[in-house]
Amino acid sequence: MPPAPLSLFADAELNPRTRARFRGPDARRPADCTPAPRPEAAPPRDDQLAHAGGGPTLDDLVVGVWEGLSAHRTVPCPACGGEMTPRYGSGPGPVGGRCTACRSTLA
Repeated sequence: MPPAPLSLFADAELNPRTRARFRGPDARRPADCTPAPRPEAAPPRDDQLAHAGGGPTLDDLVVGVWEGLSAHRTVPCPACGGEMTPRYGSGPGPVGGRCTACRSTLA
């Protein structure tokens, strides 16, 4: 005979859905529980305002790195700022780049 399946909520007292029915509609929340007021949004800090716009986007950064690598130049790594050198495949053009400092790749 196969073993009986294990039921975690066999008793009505253990099942949170049926337990609430036995205690009434407010059984899940204590009587003295009141919702906390929503906190107001904090004003933006000066460093957040400085980065809110005007800087290069991720697209600008990646395109700049690709342009440098495709011109067979060493460019600053977008992750750590180290030197990223072009990586070559079987053809004459670079297929990506690898940072000499953090070893991250761009392909």
